[in-house]
Amino acid sequence: MSWIRVSRKKPCPVCQAYDWCSVSEDGAVAICMREPSDRECKSGGWVHTINESIGRKICKVFTKSSEPKIKPEEWHKKMITYCASMSLMDWTMLSQNLGLPAISLQRYFVGKYTCDRPAFTFPMWTGLGKLCGIRIRDLTGAKWSVKGSKNGLFIPTVLTGQSPLIIVEGGTDAATLTTIGFDTIGRFNCSGGLEDIKIFLKKYPYKRVVIMSDNDVPHYRKNGDIYFPGQEGAAKLSEQLGGLQVIKPPFKDMRVWYNKGATRQDVLELIK
Repeated sequence: MSWIRVSRKKPCPVCQAYDWCSVSEDGAVAICMREPSDRECKSGGWVHTINESIGRKICKVFTKSSEPKIKPEEWHKKMITYCASMSLMDWTMLSQNLGLPAISLQRYFVGKYTCDRPAFTFPMWTGLGKLCGIRIRDLTGAKWSVKGSKNGLFIPTVLTGQSPLIIVEGGTDAATLTTIGFDTIGRFNCSGGLEDIKIFLKKYPYKRVVIMSDNDVPHYRKNGDIYFPGQEGAAKLSEQLGGLQVIKPPFKDMRVWYNKGATRQDVLELIK
């Protein structure tokens, strides 16, 4: 069974977003990372039947999780191979594309993925710090994962232990906050990662933890209701973690804000 990542040309049929979600090759089923259903995937997101006549069978097959299991040491070999493939030209290309210094990206073990276009790898970790998968991102912002990956957290190589720790959505926003001197971790989407975050916070008991949401454009549910997945996801995570403060950048996300000139002090002013 093949799954295709959504794109700007072919957005998710459920939430209308153009990233994170996937649709089966025949269009019968969507895995939406934002809109809940009664069928939650173990790797993140929810199953939605688009074509009722053939979708149910596919859903049953998919939710049994037939992906191959890869041991942490095998993930490390892949990660090192991808990192070693990065040339000076690759670092320059990615740094200019994201508007982030290469040294910040290197703290997340970013590497090069070989395919039909320039693409780069971002390792994902469990809350205990075990490598569990690798996310891939191309220069257009399209994202997918190395086969066999399990969703996890984006964690830098060095954490100072100084509060506040800021939890964000995505690896590039995490790298942005690293750039301006914050301890930070990124979750793989706006609704997942709760258990790994709980484990991480138990292992690293920061005195102050803050959640930064994306500043979403409005999305529309099937019934026409408006919702904001990033902001709602951050609010839910806050509730699940005991009422942590949620902050929101004045632009789409932290990376965009940084590229508009945001500083560490600007972020601190959002934190009460």
